[in-house]
Amino acid sequence: MDSTKTIEACSVYKKYALSNSNADYLQVLVDINFSLNFGESLGIIGRNGSGKSTLLKILSGVTKPDNGIITLRGRVSSILDLGFGMVPELTGRENVNLQISLAGKFTGAEKKVLFQQVVDFAELWEFIERPVKNYSSGMFLRLAFATKTIIKPDILLLDEVIAVGDISFQLKCKEKIRELKKQGVSIILISHNLSEIMEMSNKCILLQNGQIVKSGLTRNVVDYYYTLNDKKQELFTFADEEGGDPLFKLSKINILSVAGEFAQTTIYHSEPFSVSLKLEKFAKSPECDIIVYVFDYKGIVMSDSLIYRSGEFHIGAGSQDATLVINFPPFLFNQGTYSITFIIGNDENTFIRATNCCKFTILVDDWEKDKIWNNNGEVYPFRPQLDWRISDNHFN
Repeated sequence: MDSTKTIEACSVYKKYALSNSNADYLQVLVDINFSLNFGESLGIIGRNGSGKSTLLKILSGVTKPDNGIITLRGRVSSILDLGFGMVPELTGRENVNLQISLAGKFTGAEKKVLFQQVVDFAELWEFIERPVKNYSSGMFLRLAFATKTIIKPDILLLDEVIAVGDISFQLKCKEKIRELKKQGVSIILISHNLSEIMEMSNKCILLQNGQIVKSGLTRNVVDYYYTLNDKKQELFTFADEEGGDPLFKLSKINILSVAGEFAQTTIYHSEPFSVSLKLEKFAKSPECDIIVYVFDYKGIVMSDSLIYRSGEFHIGAGSQDATLVINFPPFLFNQGTYSITFIIGNDENTFIRATNCCKFTILVDDWEKDKIWNNNGEVYPFRPQLDWRISDNHFN
């Protein structure tokens, strides 16, 4: 074992019995191997049922592996669900004091300071004397997260925690995680929000059917995950009647880099990019327009653009083939995951609706990753670069 590592998992296996028969079981984890250095953060991604939460439960000591070795160096804090580690019948005050007592030997003065910091962070002074069983889910989470992070651990394990709660508290959690990383805390995070994983994690592993199918830098693993899960339709057609000759075909929808090459699905905020598509129209095709919609990861439409607004294109009736390219400027979208939908139609009919046919994720540039102003990916979708002017008469 390497003493410079805070976490090491070596050949970890886990299965669950489905009945009393030894032959009837579900293999949840298979030959899991990874390690984490001090101050590193690891994102774990994968579909539901891939083994993510089971792995975190093994790391936190809630369950044991059937085979393999887990080595953890330092004190571990984990939030595996809402209120993990909280006693429902106890008040908020009693729960916080219990967690402080379990965390180590502190003087009376130190305990008082820690209690003050926890409740300040959770913003729950008004409710601290009430049993936590009467807390809302958001209040429960705030107290659990504050308790687990203010009493600084060496290793922090989080399962879909940041996605719960209001926006202001989510931003507060992200800033706290950054602070802990700078202090050398190792963090493992599970989330289905891939932009969150890319924002908060240095490294990433992808689980599929209990096995690690990809590991490495977060951007590379997320790109690979998209190739597995983005089952986009490659061809969209419309005919004037069932079984009739096609009127329209829409195909070859791709993201291109500024050089016109096929790009990864992750793009830096400062990079321009394009979306290209091939449109085939046949002899009986009527004239039409094309509109593109951009949606955020929650499915909320962010913007649209119609081809006729440019004043340069007109898609008339009859047969024609064309490759259309839509150019997106740099410094437009904020960090996050977006999808594109194309609609082909006219004033009377919608011929093709290519829903979510293309996805991309915007990353902030490397030099910006740890800046506080980047805690805003879920608050607003656009982040344009504006033209700033400074007058010498006002600044020295």
